[in-house]
Amino acid sequence: MHGRGRSIWRRFVGDLVLTVVAAIALGALYVFLLRFAALGPYKTSIAAAVGLIVGLLFMQAIGRLIRDYLRSQGDQRHGAMVRLFFNLLVAVVIVFYVALVFGVDLQNVFLGSALAGVVLGLASQTVLGNVFAGITIVMWGPFRNGDRISVISASYGALTPSYPHETLYPAYTGTVVDIGLLYTVLQLNSGRIAKLPNAILIQALVVNLTQSPVRSIRIRMTFPYAVPLAAAEAAVAALAQDPVFRLPGRPAPMLQVADVGAQTWDAVVTVWSADPEEDRLRDLVLRGALARTPVVPPPTPAKP
Repeated sequence: MHGRGRSIWRRFVGDLVLTVVAAIALGALYVFLLRFAALGPYKTSIAAAVGLIVGLLFMQAIGRLIRDYLRSQGDQRHGAMVRLFFNLLVAVVIVFYVALVFGVDLQNVFLGSALAGVVLGLASQTVLGNVFAGITIVMWGPFRNGDRISVISASYGALTPSYPHETLYPAYTGTVVDIGLLYTVLQLNSGRIAKLPNAILIQALVVNLTQSPVRSIRIRMTFPYAVPLAAAEAAVAALAQDPVFRLPGRPAPMLQVADVGAQTWDAVVTVWSADPEEDRLRDLVLRGALARTPVVPPPTPAKP
C-alpha cells in the first residue's frame, strides 16, 4: 500500500507537470499570436479559452488523484462525491477568470450581492461545516465503511456514576454504515441507526475497534468484608484459564482494591481481550466472581 501510494502521487505530479507545460505552451502561443497576428476581436476569446483549457487539465489531474487515492483506501463509493466537490471549486475559479478576461466588474457583483451573501452564509454555516468535515473524513478520516468505532464527544457531556473516582464519558459504539456529506450513519450495538453530524464527529475522539481489536476493560465490584481479599484474587486469577482473557504479551486479569467502606470493600478488575462485545466480557467476569467467591449467609437475627 505504501508503494502504491507513492505511485499515485507520482502520477499526480506527472499530471501537474503536463498541466504546467500545456499552460506555458498555450501562453507562448497566445503571446506569439498577439504580437505577430491580427487577433482583433478574438483576443479576449482566445485568452479565455487558454484559461479554460488549463483549468480543465488541472481539474482532470485533481479528479484522477482523488479517484486513485480512494481506490487505494478501498473506498470507491465516495469518489464521485468528492471529485464533484473539488471540481465545483475549480469551476468557480475558472468562471472568475473568464469574467475578469471579459472585463466584468466583480467588485460590483460582490457588493450587489453582499446582503444576500451574508444571509446565505449564516444560514448555511452549519451545512458547509458538515460538508467540509465529511470531505475530510472521506479523504483522511480515522475510519471507513464497515469499521466498528466508538465515538466520545464533549458535545454530549460526561457521566458521573455512584462510585467515586469513576467519572466516565459516554461512548457511542457501532458499525459505520455510510459516510455522507452531512452525516455519518452508525448502526449502534443495540441495532438502532444513529446519524452523527460530521462537524461534531471530526472533533470527537474516535476509537477504531477494527484497527485495534485488543483492549482492556475495567469492571467495578463490591464485596462484603466476609469475602476475603485472597478469595476474590483467586477468583480473578482463575479467569486467566479462559481463552477469551489469555492473550500473548498482555497482562493477566488483575484485581485492585478501589475503596473501603464501613461494611464493604470495592475492587476493580482489569482484563484484556480481543472480544469486541464489552457487555459479554463484563458478564463473564461477574459470573466468574460469583461462582468462585464464597457464599456469605445472611446474618441470623438475634432472638428476643
